[in-house]
Amino acid sequence: MLTPSPLTVLRALFDLAQRARPAGRDALTSRTGLPPSQVARALRHLEARGLVDAARCRLTLAGLAFAVAARAAEPRASDATSTTARAA
Repeated sequence: MLTPSPLTVLRALFDLAQRARPAGRDALTSRTGLPPSQVARALRHLEARGLVDAARCRLTLAGLAFAVAARAAEPRASDATSTTARAA
């Protein structure tokens, strides 16, 4: 399981990739609001698990699959609205 900082960085890399935006440490720091040292630590953590290429700030194929699965598992605002409507 990923801790909050690496998961935040992984999500940011995925979002930037979807928008065809370059991902560097500065972009990740800006996008996540994490300090540069924490972004660097998160990248090393993710690279050790084979999810990113830290030097290039890119998702690996395994990282892309993980990010897609994590995104699919997230509750959506529309799901919360429909659950609230059904409960009422």
